[in-house]
Order: sequence, then structure tokens, then C-alpha cells
Amino acid sequence: MARSMKLSVIVPSLTGVVPDGLHGQLEGHEDIELVVVSGVCPVGLARNEGLRRAHGAYIAWVDSDDAVSEDWLESILGTLDRAAVT
Repeated sequence: MARSMKLSVIVPSLTGVVPDGLHGQLEGHEDIELVVVSGVCPVGLARNEGLRRAHGAYIAWVDSDDAVSEDWLESILGTLDRAAVT
């Protein structure tokens, strides 16, 4: 059985490239999985494939050529935590 994840970050990427800085943001977050979908085109099919592979209760997408801020992941987690309280 697959391990329960809080968040799955899906990266559709023809070449397997992940946005700079994303790996570092994942460190220490064992309840977050990175799902990289490579070699699937067009991007809509790659995103759907990522959904099929994901185990997270929540999903975030980021394209391989996107720039992510230093607090991108923490911002998402903060939003999820606030939503769980209300």
C-alpha cells in the first residue's frame, strides 16, 4: 500500500528537469512527494499522468521552466494548514 502523503508536487517535464530550488524546499518534508513526469506530451497529458501517480491529499503543479520563489512550498503548506483550521 502506498504511503499517505499530505501534498504531491507534480512537475510535467519532457526532459525530467525540475525547477531550480524546488529540491531544497522538499528537504525535511517526508509527507510531500515529488512526481516528475517526463517524456509525456502534450503538457495536459503529463499533468493527468502525474495525477494518476500522485498519493497526496492535495496537489500542486509547477512546470519545469517555472521559477519558484524561496518560500513557494512553505506558502502552499501554510495555506493548507490555515484551511484545515477553518
